Amino acid sequence: GNNLDRQTFDKIWDVSVQLLRRGYDTGSILTVDATLDPSLAARGERRYIYNQSRCARCSGKVSSWNMSGRTCYACEGGCQ
Repeated sequence: GNNLDRQTFDKIWDVSVQLLRRGYDTGSILTVDATLDPSLAARGERRYIYNQSRCARCSGKVSSWNMSGRTCYACEGGCQ
């Protein structure tokens, strides 16, 4: 976080706010946006990488690690 420029930080912040609002409104964590990924949404995918070995968006390998008792996930395929 110390190496982000302001434009990158603002972009990450805006996306985070959108996802948190969607989660609040739906009562569930949803990262797949039906308007951006209609085929994934049609298959019932709700998350790109959560608890997956492969990314639903790019099929890249998903890494996971523990941070303060929570499991974090990231796509190694480069789509994030």
